[in-house]
Amino acid sequence: MLTENNGSGKQYCILFYKYHPLTGNPEVLETYRQATERLCTSLQLTGRVLIGLSDDGEGINGTLAGTKDDLDAYVDCMLGRDVAKVKFGQRRAGTVVAFREASKQFFAKLDLPELFLNSPNDFKWSSWSNSSVDKKNSN
Repeated sequence: MLTENNGSGKQYCILFYKYHPLTGNPEVLETYRQATERLCTSLQLTGRVLIGLSDDGEGINGTLAGTKDDLDAYVDCMLGRDVAKVKFGQRRAGTVVAFREASKQFFAKLDLPELFLNSPNDFKWSSWSNSSVDKKNSN
């Protein structure tokens, strides 16, 4: 598989978590879960984001993989960066705007501040090349 970055086949992975109050109501939480799933699907990210069903601050915990550009868009989104000031690209910008609007409505309904991570350092990065994975699988 070639990435849209430069065709090198290099993939990246991020790990993150954030304690933040959400809700113990599964129907209400489902709206945030669906928005998160749409964001990740649109950015062509794979992995898992666990969203705590609790009012006591469980928050989110995730591991996502994809291209550097797509993961950068996710990180910028979760840091609350201004969409107008970040070069997301057309596909990514629409996705981020839609998620941010759904997130804003979700947290307003709960009368809670929006969930944003505090710093780029809150994301732990790793990478690998698809060619090295292909070599291992062919042995």
